[in-house]
Amino acid sequence: MRNIKVKFPVASTSQIILIGFVIRLIVMMIFTHVYDSGNIIAFSKSIADTGNLLPAYNRVGGQLFGKIYYQVIAFWLKVLQKTHLVSLSSLFVMPRQSAYMSGYPSYPPEMYQYVLIKMVSFLYDSILLLFLFKFANLFGIKNKKAVAAFWAFNPFLMYVGYVMLQSDLAMIAFLTAGVYFAAKALKNNDEKIFSANKILSMVFLAIGADIKQIPLLILPIVLILISRNLLQFIFYILMFAASYFLVLQPWSLDAILIKKSFINSQESTNLFLFQINGVNVFFFLYFILLGYTVAIRERLRKDPMLFIMVITLVIAIVFFSEDISSLFVQFGIWILPFLGILSLNDSNFTFFLPIPFFIFIHSAIKDGTLFTTTLSTTFGEPFHAIPTYQSIIDQFISSAIVYKAIDTLVEVCVIFLILYLVNRLMNGKTLSFIDQIVRRVRLDLIKMSIVLLILFFLSGFIEFLVFSQYTLVTNYSYPHLKVVVLDRKPLYETIANPHEVKMTGASILVRNNEPKEYDNTIIQVMDLSTNKILFTSKTNDLLLPQEGYYDFYFPQPVQSSHIQLAIFKEKGLNSISIFEENDNAYKQMSFYPPYDSLYTSNAIIVKGNDAVIAMNIRGNYSIGEMVSQFIKDINEKKQFMYGYFIFISLLIITIFFLGKIKKE
Repeated sequence: MRNIKVKFPVASTSQIILIGFVIRLIVMMIFTHVYDSGNIIAFSKSIADTGNLLPAYNRVGGQLFGKIYYQVIAFWLKVLQKTHLVSLSSLFVMPRQSAYMSGYPSYPPEMYQYVLIKMVSFLYDSILLLFLFKFANLFGIKNKKAVAAFWAFNPFLMYVGYVMLQSDLAMIAFLTAGVYFAAKALKNNDEKIFSANKILSMVFLAIGADIKQIPLLILPIVLILISRNLLQFIFYILMFAASYFLVLQPWSLDAILIKKSFINSQESTNLFLFQINGVNVFFFLYFILLGYTVAIRERLRKDPMLFIMVITLVIAIVFFSEDISSLFVQFGIWILPFLGILSLNDSNFTFFLPIPFFIFIHSAIKDGTLFTTTLSTTFGEPFHAIPTYQSIIDQFISSAIVYKAIDTLVEVCVIFLILYLVNRLMNGKTLSFIDQIVRRVRLDLIKMSIVLLILFFLSGFIEFLVFSQYTLVTNYSYPHLKVVVLDRKPLYETIANPHEVKMTGASILVRNNEPKEYDNTIIQVMDLSTNKILFTSKTNDLLLPQEGYYDFYFPQPVQSSHIQLAIFKEKGLNSISIFEENDNAYKQMSFYPPYDSLYTSNAIIVKGNDAVIAMNIRGNYSIGEMVSQFIKDINEKKQFMYGYFIFISLLIITIFFLGKIKKE
């Protein structure tokens, strides 16, 4: 087999960093994870307004992170308010409602406000980039372009920080800083108790642990290695504790809330659910690793790169031990800085960089989608209500089987990394087949970073092409429902489609009362202009939910201006019910009432003969409608958005200008 040669354009380190900033500016404008970003902004607004989290918690609820994370965003919100870019008083406010944050989640920030608020992530991203460069200098790594490319082209850092606004980016920035100062103390053979590097390591680890708790698991490893005697060990624990509690703010009014919904939350304790014969797997592996760290501590002190391997191993054990259903997409970035550092020193570690990608795909498929839904703020509400992967997969194969296969793939990758790290720590040897793969494809950190960026957006683009065909093109609300049991006599619904939108399915509210016989529910669609039956589609009763909206996908798109949809049973067996609306009070509703949307234009009208079947239509959300919505979003704050585009353009010009200077 021939060597695979991949050529990438030559660029300077500064050009690569600027490219990273441009990509992030574009990503944060186009993509917004409405639930996570909205949740975090709501809590930050509460801090800005009242100084504590309780007012927002009463409205939002859910998982909290360290208070310091919200306080930084609250400070940024106040800066934005001072500059008249964002009005705190208008965030999550419903007209004519006096309750605090009455507009959550239906009245979220506008697109430009999301962009402005998410800029706070540049703070943590810059800290991370700084310490990645510091690690390269510490270990004498001259390839600064690889460091820049690893950061600039890393789609997972972008997604977690600039799409989700999640705290994990902040946590790994401080964790990386804390590990750096510990590694520097080891590299310099610093034995002094009042070593600045050791003290800074404790401070940064404490700040990271106050945001999310992973640094607490790294702390014992660091203490074992930087402490030369018992007195130092106690001193550094006290330094960490003082920093931790100072940032935690246990004296604040909402301290008990932080304890309940952060320190003792379900997300924090899911790590300890995995047991074998009553023994917690994480603690079993972790304590073995701590013991081994003590045994080889002199080796680790002499070679801090081995210390980085131990840190990576701790996080890999966390991935392995975490309840797989709680292995969320943002967790994948915990291991990235350390895999990146190891890859700078040994290209074999680039083989494991796709692990966060597998975790992302795992979360995307199990959660429904993590890509196309993030377009709703920029390109319109129909992306807010796309089908789940499960509803599509179940048309062909059991989604449960697919989920198990994905779970297994993630675990196999993590186990393989654990075994590889253990082998390197114990024997100092790599595995021959990984050597061969890396040499054959000439794998390095720059190539892998770019390949992962391409794969990430390519997978998102494919998802977009599919799901944009199945958005909700109507969003009717049915306030007065009655139950109707289906039989062999059809119930009819007339659908007026004057703009000839491409319709691809019907989402119908059904109730499945434990089918005892094999039977099918039939959907039949007729073109009323020709009285021609376009298709008849069967769905086995066993696939229908106990109660809820079920997506009946059309075997072919329908663009007729007037169609009749009939629903009935094939044999008349089982108790399958639908819901009908007797009152004419049903109407199209917007997910986000403040904004113009496809739904309020009533492009598609659903009518029944005697009563209206509770249903909505799925169909193609066209590029033209997306562009129209994007222009509306831009016009919400023209001056800022035009300035934003000009700034991105200037950065791109600067990138080309730097390249021209280099050539000359």
